[in-house]
Amino acid sequence: MSKSFDPIGWEDIFTEEALLVEELVASGDFAFLNQSKIRIALENKILSWEKYSTWIQKNNEYLAINTDLNDLQIKKLQQKYEENKKTFSHYGIWSNDLIAVEMWDEQLIILGLIPTEKLLSISNAIFVLCPAEILNQIVQLEQSHHEIITDPETNSEKSSLTKTSNILEFDPLITKPTELNFSSITADLQKNETTQTAFSIWNLVDKNHLDNTDIARKHFDAFVVLKIIDDQTEIYKMDDDLAKEEINQGLFIYNLKMDNPFSKVLKNQTTQSVNLSELGLVILDFKYASITPLKLGNEILGFYVGFKISETSMDDENTLEDISFKNAA
Repeated sequence: MSKSFDPIGWEDIFTEEALLVEELVASGDFAFLNQSKIRIALENKILSWEKYSTWIQKNNEYLAINTDLNDLQIKKLQQKYEENKKTFSHYGIWSNDLIAVEMWDEQLIILGLIPTEKLLSISNAIFVLCPAEILNQIVQLEQSHHEIITDPETNSEKSSLTKTSNILEFDPLITKPTELNFSSITADLQKNETTQTAFSIWNLVDKNHLDNTDIARKHFDAFVVLKIIDDQTEIYKMDDDLAKEEINQGLFIYNLKMDNPFSKVLKNQTTQSVNLSELGLVILDFKYASITPLKLGNEILGFYVGFKISETSMDDENTLEDISFKNAA
C-alpha cells in the first residue's frame, strides 16, 4: 500500500460536491445518519465514482476493484470476508466503508472507499479501492448462508488472489491504478456528472420549498421555480396561492436558445429584473418579475422567479439570490 496518502482530502478537491453533502447532512434526514460524507457523496451520485476513483488513484497509486463483478466473484469476496472478519476484528478500525477480506502472502487485503490514518499505520496492509455498492453486497453475507464457491469452468475452488509481476491483483477482480489524468477529464464526463448530481439539488428544492416560499412572498406577490429540460424552461414549483389560480403552465415555457430574459440570465449567470411585457407574459395583474439562476457549481439547472405588481428592487433580487445560494451552493 502506498504510504504517501495525500493529506489534501476529497472535500478540498471536490468543494462544490462537499458543500452539497453538507446541505444534505444539515437537512436532518435519517437516511444520512451515521453515514460518512464520502459515502453520501458517492451513493447519492453527488460525486461520480469515475471522477473520485481517478483522482484518488492518480495521487496514491492504489489498486482498484473492477466495478462489473459477476455473482460468482461477489460470492467469493463475501465468503472471504465472512471467514476472516473475526480474525481481523482486533484492529478496531473497520466500518461499512472499510473491510478486511483476507491475509494473503502476509499482506492484509483491505477493501474500502478511502483509507484512514490508522489503516495507513498497518505496515502490511494492501488498500484496494472499492465502490460502496460492492462493499454493501459483501457484508450482506452476514445474513445469508455459507457455501463453498467453485469456478463453474473447472468445478474447483479458485484463489481470489494471484501475484503477477510483483503486483497483487484479484483475478480478475482487481485492476492496476488508472493512468488517466484527472485534469484531463472530458467535458462529456463533466456534463454526465452534472446530470447525475442534479437530482439531489431538486431534492433540496423540494424540501425547502415552503420555507423558500415564505421568504419570497415577503418581497413578491408570487413565486415559482422553473426547471431547464431540453434547453427550455418548465414549471417545477409554484407557491400555493398561485397554484390555486390554475394558470396555464405552458406560459412558463421559454426556449433558451432564443433571445429572451431567461436565456440572458443563463448566459450571464446573474439575476435580472424584467417588465413582463418583455416576456409577452400575462399572469393575473403582475407587471414585473425578478429572475435568478438555480445553480450546481457553474451549471444552471433552473430559475427562481418572483412576480410583483409594483416595480422590483435590489432588495427583491437579493432575496432570490439568497434562496438560490441556500439550495444550490
